[in-house]
Amino acid sequence: MSEISDIDRRHMDELTAEVRTTSDKIRGLRRAGYERGDIARYLGIRYQFVYNVDTAPSPKAEQRRATPEAARRGTTVSSQESPESLEPAPNWVWTTIRKGGGIQVPAGFLESMGVAEGDQVQLALDGDIVRVLSRAAAIRAVQELVRRHVPEGVSLVDELLAERRAEAAREEGRYGSMSDVVLDASAVLAVLNGEPGADEVWDHLPGARLSAVNAAEVAAKLVDRGIGAEEAGQTLTRLGARVAPFEEADVVPAAHIRAATRSAGLSLGDRACLILARRLGVPALTADRQWRDLQVDIEVHLIRD
Repeated sequence: MSEISDIDRRHMDELTAEVRTTSDKIRGLRRAGYERGDIARYLGIRYQFVYNVDTAPSPKAEQRRATPEAARRGTTVSSQESPESLEPAPNWVWTTIRKGGGIQVPAGFLESMGVAEGDQVQLALDGDIVRVLSRAAAIRAVQELVRRHVPEGVSLVDELLAERRAEAAREEGRYGSMSDVVLDASAVLAVLNGEPGADEVWDHLPGARLSAVNAAEVAAKLVDRGIGAEEAGQTLTRLGARVAPFEEADVVPAAHIRAATRSAGLSLGDRACLILARRLGVPALTADRQWRDLQVDIEVHLIRD
């Protein structure tokens, strides 16, 4: 999957800064010449949603505009029906809590969020206010938290990998509904800090597994950057990663693969991720290039070259 360059990302930020709805952002970016795949990655939404918006007749061509009543019904009416149909959709709507706690969200709201039926959303309780966030918005929220504490240009992934190599050097002389992948701490930090390879990890969240050892590495790295310990721990919950314990049964396998990983300078954190992936029978996602040529019976996927 290709990455969006910093220059293109800044240009896309400028083009969409004053645009309210996701659909209008998609149309504007397409007019600027950006490919659908790049738009989907930039907005953090599905390619199919971008395709549907891009291939649908434009609202101007059809002269259709959502009215407040139409937004509540999730429908549109022709602008020729009445002058009121030219009014923009409202930012608020009254609705009724249904049996079981369900509510109907107007179609206009869903379009602005960039979500459709079947998509996952995150509910966040803020005092007595309930916020509904798309997966992309939820990820952006935790990224913004981390970026407040990490200077521009600093790579948390590179810091972690350097610390792992140092830990491995110190060790020398002292002696898992299942997700389809296990995440290394470097993969989680890439998402939290918006670093290259983050797009490869998003598709597996929420639900991806993370060893408790790697979860501790992530939390420690965030604390090092000035984020409170409790808030650092909550980032994994907000991201949707599922922490799996490093079990007694993992001790011997971790020791067995030490010989195969020693030459690559891998530490206990590396081995904890690999052993969990082997136990669950799924691939391990990492940003650590040192894993590329490991001679182990565990499938490894690099999130960036």
